[in-house]
Amino acid sequence: MPLWAVHISDGVLTAPFWLGGFLLAALLLFWGSRRVQDEEIPRIALLTAAFFVASTIHLKAPPTSVHLLLNGLTGVLLGRRAALAIAGGLVLQAILIGHGGFYSLGANICVMTCPALLAGLAFPFLRRQLRAHRGVICSALVFVSCSLLFVTTVFSLAMVGYLIQIRGDWREHLEAAWNFTAQPWLLVAAFAFALPAAWLERRVQATPLFALGFFLGSLTVLATSGLNCLVLLVGGEKVWPVAPWALVVLHLPVAVLEGLIMGVTLKFLSRVKPELLDTPAYAQPSLTPTMPESNPEGASHVDPP
Repeated sequence: MPLWAVHISDGVLTAPFWLGGFLLAALLLFWGSRRVQDEEIPRIALLTAAFFVASTIHLKAPPTSVHLLLNGLTGVLLGRRAALAIAGGLVLQAILIGHGGFYSLGANICVMTCPALLAGLAFPFLRRQLRAHRGVICSALVFVSCSLLFVTTVFSLAMVGYLIQIRGDWREHLEAAWNFTAQPWLLVAAFAFALPAAWLERRVQATPLFALGFFLGSLTVLATSGLNCLVLLVGGEKVWPVAPWALVVLHLPVAVLEGLIMGVTLKFLSRVKPELLDTPAYAQPSLTPTMPESNPEGASHVDPP
């Protein structure tokens, strides 16, 4: 059932959209591959393999199954190089296990890469805020994540319900679903749902990077499924009003699971390999060679064998 997966299959999008997808994907790949250093290649290869393997871990969500994405973790660890890892993983998925298609490959690269780049941009900023205000920011990240998960669930279910009961263009029901979700009692319910999670995080006193990883991991999945839904609705070759919104609902458990996985991974890396998290993801490498330090005694420096 290709419409229920994040990977868009061939024959689903109109020609302007899949052609535009290749154009934007080419720009992302050009930016991501610019001035790649030799020491970056092993990390890109490792994240490409992890991104590919994640697509083979399926979770049953009738009438279909969903799988982990890991594009958020890829964006945090690779920055703008994430386009290279995601593109490589998607090509392998299309060739080896039949996920997605070849005509829609450009659109799939864009859908998966754009949220990953946003996660990579947000990570260093939020990490600096964590160092300055650890307790407050950690609880706030968990609170916002759970609130958004609750609101997204209600909004998507409302859209699916309106589309099933009242046939018509999805744009006609968008305002009605938004008005339903924005009711005060539903917002109070969202806050009531998120407060225990924020309290539990404060009580457990987990590593700040766990809260940050949960926030970025869950929101990246929501952004990816939402962007995929938008592409299907606007650029679809046919009208599929229900399936794209149901796609977001089916990926809500994935958002929670991936948030937990990303939180644990960042916490682990901060202990065993913290330099992976300190690398400036979007900084341009310096082209000015570093001069060796002068020897005050005038002796020549000889490297040890």
